Amino acid sequence: MHVEGDALAACRDRALLLLGQRAHSAGELMVKLLRKGFPRQVNEEVIRDLNRVGLVDDAAFAAAFCEERLRGSRPLGRMRLQAELRRRQVDSAIATHAIEEAFGKGGEDLEYDVALRAGRGKWRSLTRSAGRDPAKARDSLYRFLAGRGFAGNICRRVVDSLQAGTEHSDENREFWSV
Repeated sequence: MHVEGDALAACRDRALLLLGQRAHSAGELMVKLLRKGFPRQVNEEVIRDLNRVGLVDDAAFAAAFCEERLRGSRPLGRMRLQAELRRRQVDSAIATHAIEEAFGKGGEDLEYDVALRAGRGKWRSLTRSAGRDPAKARDSLYRFLAGRGFAGNICRRVVDSLQAGTEHSDENREFWSV
């Protein structure tokens, strides 16, 4: 019993150290604690306790992760957000809900705005050199946006808008000013 108490204390300390560095999902924390050699039962108890006091909350983690990735300097689309949350061991239903909430009422228009913001700098760098083949620049930008997890129709709209110089964004200005 005393050994289990020591293991619980050591596991809790390690979990708190990890959470002090950045937020983690419950699954992600479990994987890291298992790698450190803590028994699964001990990890489950520690994570359950941390969840009960609000230090581990997958829904809050996923929501914050999505918001950060939409507003940050390297924005991601829905598909990449889903993949990144899955990689961080967040339940698929929780991830989907967080992504839908992050995009909110803006839907495809907001995703277009996010993709446009992601694509502008890349487009400038691709077209900076005078002899650059426009078709290759378009293809590179499309691949870049697809790699960031944006849907094909969004990638095409952004590429077309940037190439035509009509990239003015629309209804979601209030999202970026928050």
